[in-house]
Amino acid sequence: MNEVLQVAFQTAPDPKEQWIQLFPEGTFYGEDGRGPYVMKDPHAVIARSIRAKTDLSIDRDHQFLLSAPGTVIPAAGWIKEFQVRGEQIWARVEWTEYAVYQLTAKEYRYFSPEFVHDKVTGEILKIKGGSLTNKPNFELAAVASQQPHIKEQKMDEHLKKLISVLGLAATVTTEQLVAAAIARMEKADKIEADFAAVCKAAGLDVKATAAEVVKKDEELAAASQKKPETGTKNPDPSEYVPMKTFQETAAQLKTLQDDLKKERAEAAVAAAMKDGKITPGQKDWALSYATSEPEKFKEYLEKAPVIASASSTATRQTADGQASKLTDEEAQVASQLGLTEEQFLGKKDEGKKAA
Repeated sequence: MNEVLQVAFQTAPDPKEQWIQLFPEGTFYGEDGRGPYVMKDPHAVIARSIRAKTDLSIDRDHQFLLSAPGTVIPAAGWIKEFQVRGEQIWARVEWTEYAVYQLTAKEYRYFSPEFVHDKVTGEILKIKGGSLTNKPNFELAAVASQQPHIKEQKMDEHLKKLISVLGLAATVTTEQLVAAAIARMEKADKIEADFAAVCKAAGLDVKATAAEVVKKDEELAAASQKKPETGTKNPDPSEYVPMKTFQETAAQLKTLQDDLKKERAEAAVAAAMKDGKITPGQKDWALSYATSEPEKFKEYLEKAPVIASASSTATRQTADGQASKLTDEEAQVASQLGLTEEQFLGKKDEGKKAA
């Protein structure tokens, strides 16, 4: 846990990298009156925008679009990664050295996206790149004003990761976050101290694994059942602990380890559900998998696609504000059939009676 806190509070990011806002969320208009534009599905927009081997470029004052074909236009930066925040699309940009100077000196302050949209509905379909400008058409966070605070932005990402690891709500205060981190560290330190005591009592190295401790426990238990051979010396009491004490400490250690595994599994599953990679119907399976095979569960999440939006993983409500009794799959079927929740449940009960 110390290492996590060090990453969160000490990492110094590359000054050439920066997260910038590409679009507002929802429905919006340009300063020139054009619109409305609609950000309907930011994940789909990102999927259509990513090129396999080519980064999207950022120029200045839309020179790529306005200059004659064949004109050499130096890039100001390159889009390396996309991210959805709420319903907004943000991008991690790698600026050129000269662009960093221009932004720091505030020769340029704003970003203007270049994109493809549906001419009828106004829906944003694809991102083509963008440009630094001093006359933006959309109301976005000023790039130059963010430049002196790159470290704080990067820090914010690490703090979000720390909040997720600790299984805390996104609304947690700084004081609550620090208190939770300290409590977890103290608990981890106690587990380490208890484990070291058990190892010492068993005559093992403090770096021994839990399996080695259990094996030693079984060997000592078996040895205690044997009668001492004639002529053997009495053991030195200072070198041993009572078997009962040893077993109680080992049991306490196992309980602490199990609790820690459960907490980590619950935090991992909660984060996965928030990201839309686990549905409510998969929660029990995911908890079991994350508890028994945490590393494999982590590998699964890294490869798993987003299968549910934040709205689909949240608790659904009926028209009267009550929590829905339908699963995700049942709600989709009811919607396709044009049935209300009560009608669907009635049909479901009729089917059970008929069976």
